[in-house]
Amino acid sequence: MKLLHMWFSPSTFETIVIVEGDVVAGAMAEFVVMASGAIADLSTIELITTQQQLDALKGATAVAAKYRAPGK
Repeated sequence: MKLLHMWFSPSTFETIVIVEGDVVAGAMAEFVVMASGAIADLSTIELITTQQQLDALKGATAVAAKYRAPGK
């Protein structure tokens, strides 16, 4: 995993961290941080690029064209 950015909000006492890496590496890092007891609450959000979103939409369109709901 590669740390890209880190910000701290003094008004909410939250830290926002932007990292680059795969989902498994992110899960491992989350497990280690939570197990240390240093952080009480942690949430992760996976982001995709606009191109990845467009690719997913194209794939979904192809699948939706062939999909038939049960009983129809």
